[in-house]
Amino acid sequence: MSLSGSAYLEIIGPDLGQPETGRDPGPSGSTPLAEPKLVAWCVRPGQPLSVVVERVRAAGYDPGEIVTMSRTRPDGVELV
Repeated sequence: MSLSGSAYLEIIGPDLGQPETGRDPGPSGSTPLAEPKLVAWCVRPGQPLSVVVERVRAAGYDPGEIVTMSRTRPDGVELV
């Protein structure tokens, strides 16, 4: 869902109607969830990510491991 400009909201979840792929489902790990919940989020800041991570850690929040991710839309456009 477009939020404005280059910002968008993407909700990703399992499609139980699809065959099992055997792949890790992503940042949430391979443990099935007992209920819907937020397990990961991503951001593309307007400054180097290392600067943002340093600032939030200095403020007492640990964002955990930072993972670079991307995906290709069905029309071939890569979202990075």
